Amino acid sequence: MRLFSRNDNLRMEINMKKFLIVLIILLLPGVSLSFAQPNRDTKRFFFAAGINTLATADSNFKDIYGSPHAYPGIRAGFFFYKNFYIWGGCGFLSGHGEIDIYGTKVEAKTNQRLISFGPGYSGSLTGKLNYRIETGGVYFRYEEEAMAEDVSASSYGFTVNFGISYMFNKLFYTEISAGYMTGVAELARKIKLGGVTAGIGFGIRF
Repeated sequence: MRLFSRNDNLRMEINMKKFLIVLIILLLPGVSLSFAQPNRDTKRFFFAAGINTLATADSNFKDIYGSPHAYPGIRAGFFFYKNFYIWGGCGFLSGHGEIDIYGTKVEAKTNQRLISFGPGYSGSLTGKLNYRIETGGVYFRYEEEAMAEDVSASSYGFTVNFGISYMFNKLFYTEISAGYMTGVAELARKIKLGGVTAGIGFGIRF
C-alpha cells in the first residue's frame, strides 16, 4: 500500500530536478571565475570522502531507529576567489527498527538521501592545519517501510558545518567536522529531519 500517488512522486522528481538546476546555476559563476584567474600553484578543487554520524532531531524517529546513525558521504568543491569556495555533497543513511503496536513488534525500515551545497570559507591555523566554515541548503529524500506500507517525501532544509583539516602534503589531507542540518518531512505526521552531525574523512586537493 502506498500513501503517495504517481502524481505525488512526479512532483517530487520535478522538485529534485529544480534543485539540481539551481545547484548548476550557482556553480557556473564560480567555475568561470576559477578558469578566468589561472594559477598553477593554486589547487582550486577538492574531493573528500568519509564517515559521518547523525544524532537525529526527531524523538519518535530516535525511539524507533535509535541514534546516532553512521552513514557514508562525499564532498567536492572549488575555490573561486581566494579562500572562498562553493561545495556540494551527498550522503546515504539507512536504519532498521521496530514499532510497538499494542505489544506486537513490527519491523520498520528507513532510507534517507541527503544532497547539500553552498558557500564556504577556509583559513589557515598553522602550516598544516586549516579550518573551514560552511553554510548551505539540503535536499532530503525520506523513505520508510512499516506495517506493510511504503511512504516517502521530499524536503528542503539548511545546514551549517565547521571542520579542521590536516595536510599531509600539498595534495592529501584528513579532516574532522561537526555541524547541524534541519528539515521537515510531511507524512502522516511531521518528521524532523537532520540533527547534529560529526564526521571524519580523507580528501585530495588538485
